[in-house]
Amino acid sequence: MRRQRTSGSLAGAGSQHPTIVMLVVGLLGLAVARPGGAQDEALRLRIGQDSRESVMVTVYNNNYGLVREVRRADLPVGTLELEVSDVAEQIDPTSVAFKSLTAPGAVGILEQNYRYDLLSPDTLLERFIGRPIRITTTRRSTEGDDVEIERAGTLLSLNGGRIVQFSDGEVAINPPGSISVAEVPDNLLARPTLVWLLGNRQGGEQRLEVSYLTNGMNWKADYVAVINAQDTALDLTGWVTLENHSGTAYADAQLKLIAGDVRRVEKRPKRRLHLAAMAMEEGAARQFEEKSFFEYHLYTLARRTTLANNETKQMTLLEGLDVPATKIYAVESPPWTVQADVRGAEKRDVQVMIEFENREENNLGMALPAGRVRVYKADTDQSLQLVGEDQLDHTPKNEKIGLILGNAFDIVAERSRSDYRKIADHVVEMGYKITIRNHKDEPVTVNVIEHVHGDWEIIKESIPHQKRDSRTIAFEVPVQSDGETILSYRVRVRW
Repeated sequence: MRRQRTSGSLAGAGSQHPTIVMLVVGLLGLAVARPGGAQDEALRLRIGQDSRESVMVTVYNNNYGLVREVRRADLPVGTLELEVSDVAEQIDPTSVAFKSLTAPGAVGILEQNYRYDLLSPDTLLERFIGRPIRITTTRRSTEGDDVEIERAGTLLSLNGGRIVQFSDGEVAINPPGSISVAEVPDNLLARPTLVWLLGNRQGGEQRLEVSYLTNGMNWKADYVAVINAQDTALDLTGWVTLENHSGTAYADAQLKLIAGDVRRVEKRPKRRLHLAAMAMEEGAARQFEEKSFFEYHLYTLARRTTLANNETKQMTLLEGLDVPATKIYAVESPPWTVQADVRGAEKRDVQVMIEFENREENNLGMALPAGRVRVYKADTDQSLQLVGEDQLDHTPKNEKIGLILGNAFDIVAERSRSDYRKIADHVVEMGYKITIRNHKDEPVTVNVIEHVHGDWEIIKESIPHQKRDSRTIAFEVPVQSDGETILSYRVRVRW
């Protein structure tokens, strides 16, 4: 391949111009050679990821995280500009904190900046509007050889396309070829960078702590429960699903998770990013140590882990085996109203629930963060089948957990208001009838939940009731296999 240059030189350049390295990006390439001198670097210090001594990441389940890094740097005495790269792209610049752990009284912060104008073909070309560039194209010669042709010109505009005026006066719109520029401007960075202007009175190596909040990090809990054949116990496994879309990786990090609703004054809009990878962690249960922290709960991973950028990672949170459980059938009344008409029978869904207690003696006993619970049961050939799922709220230890799995297929409930009578002003009596039919091969007990407002009193009932609270009445209704039970009651209400 031969190289041919057109006559003329770059506008504003002499006969000697910097070495140009070609980088082709699709049809448009960018080539740069960045000059640098010792004088430029005398009072400027740049430290990257290799300066990290340690990193701790605390992730909240509100799409943000707290990053605390300790980095090492050899700081000269005097005023210097310290650039710290490899920080999160979604950093909140107003949350940044910096201090020297080695000599906190000797290092003073004069300015703090966050530079996020990152290097890209577009941002680089924007800096060269009105400046010299060089365009290289490849053509086939009459002898059959590929010949590179370089043309010098000036980039006039990027508005709607590239407009270039060549040194011979020709003006071209989107000319073909790869574009070369002489340098990378100092205000363009390959990575987001924190910059401090420091006044330092103690020279030598120092340990520096940098901490900040960043969006793009999140975690959630998911649970898998497997019920035994008798529906009397279950195995519960909790998983932590952690996402890092903050724009950087955290190698060998100490990981902490905060469960709870932490209030923040303002949230930045979420950015849409693509999922790059998924990792599954296997190991012993209770990888996380759980403890109370302020009004929340803190989960600390007992080992270090690496959080790659654009990664979803899963780790076991807990494993509770043979947890005693109870299957419950329940039918609930619609919202309560006072009306003079007598309503006809209407069918009501009979919900199926699994209930268990989060206690240490039940092989649990740690605060459970909110998350989705999928419940499975083995069929006759021992393959697991999904029988329902529900959302678990943040649940402290020693609390009861009830999961609604769906509606019973073979249990039918009908509810009707059989009577309505006005006794006096603001006093009525109403009669209700709930019919439950059981088509299963075994007897069941159905919890009937009725809601009543006002000052109420049960004056007649076929099955004893329980007063759950000022607005809730509960009946436990037994129904034999292939049988039917009718619950009837009469209530007097004052308001």
